[in-house]
Amino acid sequence: MIKKLTPLLLVAVGLLVATGTAWAFLKGAKDFEVFYHAWTLVLAGSASEIYSQGPDRYLYAPGFAWLFSPLAFLPKTLALTIWTMVKTVSLGLLIRRLASALAPQNVAALGLVCLAALFTARPILIDFEYGQVNLFTLAIALWALLDFYSERRNATFSFLAWFFLGIAAVTKLFTLPLLIIPFLNAPLVSSQRRAEKWGSVAGVLLMILGPAIFLNAGGSLYLNWRDALIAKGFPTESHNQSFLAFLHHYLSGNATAVLSEAGIDYHFGARIFSAEVLRWLGWAWFFGTLGILVGWIFSMPARFKLSWLAVLIGLLILPSHLIWKPYFVFSFPLFLAVMQKFSRTANFAWGWVGLTSLALVLNLSGFDVLGHPASAHLEAFAVFLWVHLALMVWVRAIDRLEI
Repeated sequence: MIKKLTPLLLVAVGLLVATGTAWAFLKGAKDFEVFYHAWTLVLAGSASEIYSQGPDRYLYAPGFAWLFSPLAFLPKTLALTIWTMVKTVSLGLLIRRLASALAPQNVAALGLVCLAALFTARPILIDFEYGQVNLFTLAIALWALLDFYSERRNATFSFLAWFFLGIAAVTKLFTLPLLIIPFLNAPLVSSQRRAEKWGSVAGVLLMILGPAIFLNAGGSLYLNWRDALIAKGFPTESHNQSFLAFLHHYLSGNATAVLSEAGIDYHFGARIFSAEVLRWLGWAWFFGTLGILVGWIFSMPARFKLSWLAVLIGLLILPSHLIWKPYFVFSFPLFLAVMQKFSRTANFAWGWVGLTSLALVLNLSGFDVLGHPASAHLEAFAVFLWVHLALMVWVRAIDRLEI
């Protein structure tokens, strides 16, 4: 069935990307605008101002502004065009690479990967719309991890994969734990393993030392970055989908601003816990999920296993107190991991019903589908997070039952 639908699924993914690209230009690509402004400041010799000037707060590492500043030589529209084109190519290569990892030259495998992308359509669209970097981060992380299990043993390719992951890890700090992986396989000494280690180190050093060497601001930029992150604080708006935000929305008794309602404050739930208890619950969640993530990395299988890889990618975003909707492009491998198992289950139809239901909740819970009151409640309930967690539990259950 999936094999026959693969051409249509490929067309659907193409339409998804085209829609996201159109949204980026029609709706302003707000995050890209922040990036572009930071790049122009770097080119103008005013790198020290990237954390104090701009259309919105710039919160990424100084290395990100420095490394991509050449894009600001181009008009913003042209730079955004290149940005979305590269993102489109990244998604296409990711789909192809995942399909190849599942079953080389298998049309049905390609269809499954396309379907998993469509099931994650809303986060992908938001990532395109805002000109974000989450799809880039996902593509690079999976490139490096899939290369880790590759039998190709191409040292140059491995160096590049982990070099880009080092860059991505400094840009999106929640991916930093992945850089542990090349150093855990000490018994296997090979040119590929050495290339992975040196590549990850080189990527991190480039991001850290590049701005310090080439920008006049020097080390003060890193202090400014730290101050900007601290000043950002804990966003309590309804579109923050983190566990700590959910606690605030429904168990603190405090008001929650809803962006889709012009920032109007809503009161969800009731005062169940004090601010002090919520703080301790937040820290418990952070250290608990971070511990699970590190433990999961250390449980790394000797051979490629999609379910392990999908859970690893899914765990990356959980410790954060700030999880925006486009972060859930990291649900993409989880959808795929569940799909991969269906051919072995006796409850094939029920599996698809359950998975499709989760996809519908993820993609059709916005105000443009459900209307404002219902969507505001679902958003504040962190529905993206619960879908993500449900997928992770499902993948683990399938593995434990050896279905």
